[in-house]
Amino acid sequence: MGILRGMRMAFDAFFHCICKAVVKKGISGLMGEKPFAQRINSIAIDIHGRFERKFTPEQWISEMKECARATVEQVHAVALATYDRYSSAARDETLERLSKLEVREKVLAYLEQVPGMIRSLFRRPADPEGRSAPPGFVVEGLRDILKILPARPPRYKAGEMPVGNWRLVDLLGMGAFGEVWKA
Repeated sequence: MGILRGMRMAFDAFFHCICKAVVKKGISGLMGEKPFAQRINSIAIDIHGRFERKFTPEQWISEMKECARATVEQVHAVALATYDRYSSAARDETLERLSKLEVREKVLAYLEQVPGMIRSLFRRPADPEGRSAPPGFVVEGLRDILKILPARPPRYKAGEMPVGNWRLVDLLGMGAFGEVWKA
């Protein structure tokens, strides 16, 4: 239990910055009201500003490492706690919107894809699962924020069984037209 609590604390602030930006700049894209591609740069700019105020570049990397090492269950728990904490502090029409189950599920599904994106950024022959940062890895700003954000909302989420007895475990990659999952 101590490890789980430590993992949560390790990337909770990181997820909180991402959640705030996704809610503030991306809900219309997640809900299909606007093309998500039109929202992704605004989300990244918002996250970048939050990260610059809250973290040193070394802390960004540390938070990304902890996020990459987290299990699906840990990521879900942190995403859920972050969303609930943020939505409980919302006001007026934002609170009304965030209280809808469909919005909550879309935001959580999006947030839960971030660790997979980080792992795909970290993957290399020495660490094919991408659970650690490559030697000399540095965060160069907005460009790196865009690399850890899914380009679109996911079609599936971990735990689903879209084909036969194959249970989706971890998103390995995502493109404009498809997703690659570990099952």
